[in-house]
Amino acid sequence: MARPPLPAPQDEHDRCIFADIERVGWSVLLIHDDEGRGTPDFAYSVGLWHTFRHPEILVSGTKPQTAGQLINTIGGLVKVARQSFRPGLRYTGVVVLPVQFVAVEPRHYPEYVGYARWLYGGAEFPLLQMVYPDEDGLFPWEPGWNRTGEEGQELLGRP
Repeated sequence: MARPPLPAPQDEHDRCIFADIERVGWSVLLIHDDEGRGTPDFAYSVGLWHTFRHPEILVSGTKPQTAGQLINTIGGLVKVARQSFRPGLRYTGVVVLPVQFVAVEPRHYPEYVGYARWLYGGAEFPLLQMVYPDEDGLFPWEPGWNRTGEEGQELLGRP
């Protein structure tokens, strides 16, 4: 199946992202809340859907650079091992901690993944949020989860 074409790049920033997508299969956007949007710092992929038909990945609750490294690890597994990540399953051995994924509700797309919406010409692409546990191994939807230090890991979908 042929991949749909990417839109025409508008500037050098777009050209760099498109070059990453063509070279690696995806790019990672690091988002800092230095504009006072009220969202936590986070990172997300663009290109996983375009290249591999795998949902894009969003990680919050940690430094954007760390989130970017996690996304690149996930992307590498998608690309090299042809691994597919789905919501509702616990994955161990992917990164240091066990992780799960939740499908991001499309109502969050405008606030969180505006560039991906532009890239894909709308919100017709899947997006998964990678969620990690607290120091006791509990995920945010589990009783007893310790929110301390995890404020930025706001759930953008249902577990």
